[in-house]
Amino acid sequence: MMTEKFTELLSLDVHSDTDPINSEKSVSRMTLRQVLLTGLEDVVHFDKKFSRYEQLPNGKVRAFFEDGSSAEGDMLVGADGANSLVRGQFCRMPL
Repeated sequence: MMTEKFTELLSLDVHSDTDPINSEKSVSRMTLRQVLLTGLEDVVHFDKKFSRYEQLPNGKVRAFFEDGSSAEGDMLVGADGANSLVRGQFCRMPL
């Protein structure tokens, strides 16, 4: 696992254990989703198609959606898969 600057965060030696049961490194999406949503059920938005975001001068972030709506918050979690639009925009931003 690497950061957006390609600094290594975590490395797993998947070849160190020949037993496929012990070498499995996976996470249940449903469990992860439940853990991440705990206490946030009333503020998380679903069924929206993300288009872009902007960082605001006050330190908050505003996400824009294809239906013309937007949402503002303290944090934007880009959990939209391997071809993440959130990550794509973040990696293109000047550091």
